[in-house]
Amino acid sequence: MEELSDRSNTLFNLAQQYLGDGNRWHEITHRDGSPLTEAQAADLQVGQEVCIPVDKHCSEAHPR
Repeated sequence: MEELSDRSNTLFNLAQQYLGDGNRWHEITHRDGSPLTEAQAADLQVGQEVCIPVDKHCSEAHPR
């Protein structure tokens, strides 16, 4: 799980950092595993938590 600490933490940047390709941003989900829409991705808030697929804690905490 990753918390957005500032406005520079876009889904594209997080995907680039953790998944090696910013274009994979759509694989990042809400804490409950549901996908983020493009509108939600454009309106991220500082402090919002998102799950990155390489983070096993997301799937363990919120199984689908």
